[in-house]
Amino acid sequence: MNLSPELDRQEYHALQRISGHRRSVLSAVTASDGLKLLKRQLPALSRAEHLQLCHLHATAVIQHRDAWSNVADEAAMQTFGRAFCFTDYKISGIASDSFSETHKERLRHHCHCRSNHAVLTVYHYMAAGHRHATAVANYRKLTST
Repeated sequence: MNLSPELDRQEYHALQRISGHRRSVLSAVTASDGLKLLKRQLPALSRAEHLQLCHLHATAVIQHRDAWSNVADEAAMQTFGRAFCFTDYKISGIASDSFSETHKERLRHHCHCRSNHAVLTVYHYMAAGHRHATAVANYRKLTST
């Protein structure tokens, strides 16, 4: 799946009915739906456990962001003979169609993982009793380096 193996839980992927559709925590359309699904799947978690998971997912966001940057540099060095730069970014997630398939797959993986961990960082912070806007601000604070 598109999460770091140590943080992946089957509860994040289990389909449940919400708003007339079957969705998982990671495929929720709104943050409030995602929060409801998360609380349904993990009802026994305490506030402290949600906060701990929030911090672990935020750490995973940073790890995947950094790994994506390293792969992008490696791919640019192989393709262009120089480090990756902002103007090389042409395609969402994979950066450049000129990169090898291997590099594009690795870039996609890190991009998807980063995105899913970011969503879970926010949902777990909300599950710990915070509003969405506060959770997003906390996510930005935790992942800014």
